[in-house]
Formats: sequence, structure tokens, C-alpha cells
Amino acid sequence: MTPVGMDVREALDCNWKVVIDAFSEGYHIIGVHPELLSVIDLEAGNSRHGFFGDHGMAVSPFEVKRTAECSLEEQVEGIRSLPGTFPTVAEVLPRFEEMVAVHRDADGVLSFPEGMTVRTLLQQATRETLTAKGLDVSALADDQMSDNQGWFLFPNFFMTIRAGEATTIMAYPHPDGDPNKCVWHVTAYMWLPEEVRAQYRAQPVEVTEPNSYPYFLALQQDYEQMPRQQQGLRNKGLDHMSLIHEELSIARFHTVIDRYLADKAA
Repeated sequence: MTPVGMDVREALDCNWKVVIDAFSEGYHIIGVHPELLSVIDLEAGNSRHGFFGDHGMAVSPFEVKRTAECSLEEQVEGIRSLPGTFPTVAEVLPRFEEMVAVHRDADGVLSFPEGMTVRTLLQQATRETLTAKGLDVSALADDQMSDNQGWFLFPNFFMTIRAGEATTIMAYPHPDGDPNKCVWHVTAYMWLPEEVRAQYRAQPVEVTEPNSYPYFLALQQDYEQMPRQQQGLRNKGLDHMSLIHEELSIARFHTVIDRYLADKAA
């Protein structure tokens, strides 16, 4: 895949492990990314976790929420708002809109046959859009057309990936040795036909002025939250933390770190 949209390095006012914590779970969406609450299923127990040695992954199903309470029009509007957080959804929207239009009657009223949902329409629109671009997705499941899988490679690499796109985030200790700072490297990838890859390839950017780079909405929200998290962790009144099921990946990460530190001290 081709790096498009961003290939950015920037110093942050937080420890590198805060970055990994922030992208290891979806529980923080409730307080940090309100725009996603209508389309990411965060009900307790619905997220899925897997651990592979020191590495791991987590998936929170992509599903329009409260379908029993929201009209179809409201659910469709939720999909239309996604490019603010998942920019690559924008290229799928034209086909998605065509498919929605098929199910409107002469008065414009929208209704779906049994078994069809906004989620399944988005999955089909994504599959057809990628296929039309020349990407063979025939071996991928429908969930891979919509759900973002978060993969963590110990110690400092995180990637969200779905069909045709991925975003990678790496965090490093700051070169001046200050534990309250780090450097992150964010890259967004998209599958593109070979003949157009060069014109869309992102150029590397080194950000030297804080708050000067225009990250997309969800990433900007994390960018603003992580320094506040660092300040909270430095609170001398904090002597322990309680984690819930949706934060299993964080618990696993720090357990592995503790093991490495213990081995080094032995």
C-alpha cells in the first residue's frame, strides 16, 4: 500500500508508553471521540482480544448503534459523517449512496428488506469500490470491509487495518531523555492502482511547531488528550489504576514490560 495523507513525525509532551496505551483499547472513545459512539460497538464484552506472544490485537465491531431507536435515515447519516474520523471512507460513499437510493420509494422514504442493514450496505459498497479499483478482496470476510482491527507489536508499533487501508503509529523515547516527552511517527496507507501511486504518495513531514499539523479529527483528539494523560499519571496521589475488560490490551502491554524490566534487573 502507498503512504497517503500523512507521513508525520512530531514530538509530544507525554511518555512513549502513553501513546501505546492510547491506541491499545477503544474504551476511551466514550470520553474522547464522541463522534464515533454511533458507529463503534463498545458494549461491555463485545470487543475481541487476541494475544500472540508479546504482541496482541483487538477489534471493536463497527456497527451503527441503537438501531432499534434510530431511523434508517439517522443511521445513514452516521455513515456520511465517518470521513471526519476515517478519511478513506469518503471514496466509498458514492457507491454507498447509490445503494441506499435503490431502497427509497417514490416519495423518498427509505426501507430495507429483511437481513439488510446499514452495516451490510457499507461492507458491500466498500467491497465493490475496492474491486473496481483493481484490488482483489474476494478472500476477505465482510467484517474486514468495515471493522478496524488494531494490531500491537511489542514494544512500540500499533496499526489499525481494514480492507485497502491502514494507519500505523510508532512511539519512541524523546532523544533528550526526558521521560515526559516522546516522538511519534504516524503514517496512513491506502491501496492504489500502480499508475496513480506516485501522485498520491505523502511526503515525510517533521513537525516542529506544536498544534501546527492538521491531523484528522480522531487523531487530533488523541493528540490533545495524551499530554493531559501524562499529567494525570504524574499525580502523586495516584497509587493504582483499575482496568476493565475493554482495557485488556493495556494490562497485557504493561505485564510484558514488567517482565522485561524484571529480567534486566535480575
